[in-house]
Amino acid sequence: MARKPRHHLSFWSTGRSTSIVVDFRALNKFLRRSPYYVPKIKRKCGKVDSGKLQTGSDRVKSSDRKSTLNIFLSSIWYYQFNKLPMRYSTAADEYQACMERILGDPPFVIVYLDSILSFSENPEDHLENLLIVFERLRRYDATSNPRKCSILRDQVDKMDSRSLLMHQAKKDEAILQISEPRNKNDLSRFLGMIAYYRVMVPNKSAMTSRLNRLTSKNVPFPWILEDAVNFEAVKA
Repeated sequence: MARKPRHHLSFWSTGRSTSIVVDFRALNKFLRRSPYYVPKIKRKCGKVDSGKLQTGSDRVKSSDRKSTLNIFLSSIWYYQFNKLPMRYSTAADEYQACMERILGDPPFVIVYLDSILSFSENPEDHLENLLIVFERLRRYDATSNPRKCSILRDQVDKMDSRSLLMHQAKKDEAILQISEPRNKNDLSRFLGMIAYYRVMVPNKSAMTSRLNRLTSKNVPFPWILEDAVNFEAVKA
């Protein structure tokens, strides 16, 4: 079973690099987790007050034994992941535990799964802190993808694929441009879009309770003036 490859799907990302998605559901049934506390990103980012920010995405190497489980099949050949794929059911636990061993103690660093965020009050302190971060990565033989690093920025949009709880221009624009929903599917799509900001908007649950009720299976969808007013208020 360990060497049975899984088919995969390749697609082009915005960075003009190929991302590979492998279906590990069959393998995940046989993996035993070692639960490790993964903190909520809201608590993690609460440490950031001001200063320059740097974020990078690291990859954890797989052991030789586990690497034999990483074999997958393309249309022409067999391949094998050398790094731990995030789609393993154990990946979140292992990434968080590993990253906290490497960078869990410096007060100017946040680690979340495979992402790193370093923050400082001024450029001088930030460069000194980055030297500490890079030295730790070198000591533990961890690598960072330069294309996914943002160094000496006033703010960053995200920590890899995890939201950093900041307004993002593209998300804001998409929400403001969306038209009134014509059915439950449209409404559910809108509520999914604004879910990104759920921890940033006070009383969001109360604000969207009326709209959420309309998505229920047993509730009719008579879109009325009160719903439209609520919809526009939530968008704003």
